Amino acid sequence: MTKRQRQVLDFVMAYQVEHSVSPTMREISDHLGVTATSTAWEHLHALQRDKYILLGYYEPRSIVVLDTGKALFVCSKCGGT
Repeated sequence: MTKRQRQVLDFVMAYQVEHSVSPTMREISDHLGVTATSTAWEHLHALQRDKYILLGYYEPRSIVVLDTGKALFVCSKCGGT
């Protein structure tokens, strides 16, 4: 996962916790500081390819963060690296 993909995933998770829905492509693009929503789409597509998320096609606000057993967060204070 690239740093930018990590940034997108972190934003999606935080947004879902705060708003109880997924962010739109525009909201993700705004968070990244880019004007093209295609940039957000490319990062989301890569995250889906790597099985971090599931996208609901043709449905707005339908990003599902998956628990695939991959460490999404490692707490260095808890013994992680």
